[in-house]
Amino acid sequence: MLDGANHEDLANALVISDHLTSLQHRQRVVEALHHTAVDLTSLTDVNQVLQAIVSRSRELIMADVAYITLMERDIGGTRVRASVGTTSSSFEALTLKPDEGLGGLVVRTGAPVVTSNYSADQQFTHVPLNDEAVASERLRSMVGVPLRVGSDILGALFVANRGLQPFNETDIALISSLAAHAAVAVSNAKLYEDSRLATEQLDLAHMTIRQHAEELEKDFSELVSLSEAILRPEPLAVVVGRAAEAIGGDLALVLKSGAVLARHVRVNDGGGLARLLERVPAQTSVIAATAVFRGSDLGLGDAKSAARGFVSCLLARGEVLGYAYAWLPEGDIDESLRAVRRIFITLSFAMMGEQFERQYQERSLAQFFDYLSTSDRVHGPDVAMVARGFGITMQDYSHVCSWTGREIPGTIAKQIVSALTNAGIKASMHDGDVAALVPRDFSPHDVHNLAAAVDGEVLMACGIGSLDTQSWDEGLRQAKACAQALLALGRTGEAADRVELGLFGVLAANLGGSSVDAIMDRELADVQRHDAEHGSLLLDTIEGWFEDNYSSTKTAKRLHIHVNTLYRRLARIEKLLGAGWDRGDRALELRVALRLRRLSARAVGRAGS
Repeated sequence: MLDGANHEDLANALVISDHLTSLQHRQRVVEALHHTAVDLTSLTDVNQVLQAIVSRSRELIMADVAYITLMERDIGGTRVRASVGTTSSSFEALTLKPDEGLGGLVVRTGAPVVTSNYSADQQFTHVPLNDEAVASERLRSMVGVPLRVGSDILGALFVANRGLQPFNETDIALISSLAAHAAVAVSNAKLYEDSRLATEQLDLAHMTIRQHAEELEKDFSELVSLSEAILRPEPLAVVVGRAAEAIGGDLALVLKSGAVLARHVRVNDGGGLARLLERVPAQTSVIAATAVFRGSDLGLGDAKSAARGFVSCLLARGEVLGYAYAWLPEGDIDESLRAVRRIFITLSFAMMGEQFERQYQERSLAQFFDYLSTSDRVHGPDVAMVARGFGITMQDYSHVCSWTGREIPGTIAKQIVSALTNAGIKASMHDGDVAALVPRDFSPHDVHNLAAAVDGEVLMACGIGSLDTQSWDEGLRQAKACAQALLALGRTGEAADRVELGLFGVLAANLGGSSVDAIMDRELADVQRHDAEHGSLLLDTIEGWFEDNYSSTKTAKRLHIHVNTLYRRLARIEKLLGAGWDRGDRALELRVALRLRRLSARAVGRAGS
């Protein structure tokens, strides 16, 4: 039995023991918080930090469950990001709005919230889905504290028990201390994560910039090379060749008419460019963008083939200059398309430069032809000096051609000039006609054939003038006169010089087409009508009679008829033309009409029949 003194000593001992126990517990808590802080500062991954926080919280509070939620802007509330001690997967998917459940109340108020019986607590709004998740874990008592950094609420930290063990002030203080460390750790981890992502994006940006720089350097190198070729200027074929080498494929430039202006094809092309030109005519090419064709679309290779064809319209100041075709046997489609588009833009400038050069040459040549037409008898050194001023070396040319017609569409004339220029022949419009200088390595008739291929309706006649045997102004006048003679004789689509036409050709040119027709009709119409109606050959008889100088024997032999038959024909001719038709001025007029007939298309048609 204890006396009063011993009883007092025992009470003091118990107080001291409780105090020591409390100090030891506080020391353990402080050490635990210290270790927690050290552990958290060593972690940089957000998920690792969150998992460490809930594990340490459950351990220190000795609770059944601990979990943490974080604010997420995309849902406008908090979502469970880490938990420990839970058994239900539905709990991991919990989300809370600021006005929902215990967690929403913590975030909204920024203060700790404690409940000893979650399902019966009315201090917060219950949400069926969340209540079901809490019930599935059989949680009853719970405390939640905010994760705060300054004035920002990042989320909330929770500990919970499945029994009715309430949380005291010490527990709330401890979990609040953990939440403070956790908030800083989460904030730092997020900053680190953002920094890491920013660094990765910066590295990616640097890599992209470096790749773009390398591509730009390559593009610039190609552009310099092509620009040098354009500005020198190099022939368009050279520019196309360099562009083809730059993209590692084949290239072609096509005029609006469909004529190929220039092309560069590799030895082992495989027919890709030719097939592309065949299958995709220029008139159907895409205007606003570059059309891409697989090799299998053109009947070359299978669907897995990397070969591609590219077609694009080349524009300058809204005007269609022509079309570009490219064939690449291999390579990434995006990279190939980028390279082809770059080259096509360069080729647009090349074609525009070519167009300016052509226009300048055509204007210069037209001015030179004007000079020849208006100057008084220009000769040798004088005209040679003027020609050099227009960029023309006289020794390089042997003939001049002039095409004329009664009604020539402007588009036909321009197309003829373009076709001749493409063939390396200087040509231009002049006084409504087309005129061209014929190089010595060309035949005038070959030059006319180039023009005739464009003039499909045979509307024009071509006169040829020599530049070797006379002055250049005379050669031009001669060419125009021969063209007019052919036109007067109805021989459009043909080419001839003064030697081929002779004196009567010059006469026809001076008379004009209507006068030539009038002469032939006046002198020969009755005879021609009789031949047509009776199948006779009176016109041939008249020609033979004059050619054989009125010899009945020679004429009968020429016509393969008996002399008596000849006499009957002559009598019929006298009846049609009148007496004395083969003598004096009447005979001369008939001879002229017959010669014009021979030169004209009528003679060609009669001979064919």
